[in-house]
Amino acid sequence: MEIIGRIGRELKAISRISRYAWEKGWAEAGAGNISVDISDSLDELQLPRGTTSVVIELPRSYPSISSRIYLVTIAGARFRDIADDPAGNAVIIQVSDSGEALGLIYRPPSAPNAEPTSELPTHLAVHEFLSEQGRNETVVFHSHPTELIAITQLDRYSNGASLNKALASALPELALLMPEGAGFVEYCDPGSDDLANRTVEELSMRRAVVWEKHGVLSVAEIAPEAFDIIDLLNKAAKIKLLTLQADER
Repeated sequence: MEIIGRIGRELKAISRISRYAWEKGWAEAGAGNISVDISDSLDELQLPRGTTSVVIELPRSYPSISSRIYLVTIAGARFRDIADDPAGNAVIIQVSDSGEALGLIYRPPSAPNAEPTSELPTHLAVHEFLSEQGRNETVVFHSHPTELIAITQLDRYSNGASLNKALASALPELALLMPEGAGFVEYCDPGSDDLANRTVEELSMRRAVVWEKHGVLSVAEIAPEAFDIIDLLNKAAKIKLLTLQADER
């Protein structure tokens, strides 16, 4: 299909970061998801009538991203499989002109009934927020970095202020590369509107939001940067946990 041929760069990029996340143990089973705004890559592509064969009604409207097109990993996709075959583990969706529905432009031939990730409400809310703020990030990346999840299990680091202080003290480079720190959302049900709304609230002036006991979401202009953001945060969490462990001996 021509649309797949036009987004080879984006597919290659999500393949790379999916492999990195899997190798680091950040993506057990079907955990984690990625979405990329690919509208600009397809701005000259005239989609034929009938391309949108399936329409998904949305629980709320997203007028700020009407007509935008997104590459989204599918529900249950394993990062190890996305790494090997990104086009076979993603769908392409287009927000309707009204912003009240999605059209499925592409489903993998190997998975004709594939649906977008269950975290789609958060991805759409984040893309809408980025658009409304005039920000340039097009990639939304969510994974389950082990040490970052672990440190949020400790009561002393179960809020944004204490967590950011601990991470910055553990890894000095974090203050240089991410001076804004990370947002923090107390535990919410995965895939819920509550999680989506709280994530957007925490993204102002930030590029990452830690989800308590769950994982982290980052935004960036390109996929490798989205990975780097989480890698930095998780390295700091790992160092902090090792330090705490050493102090107990």
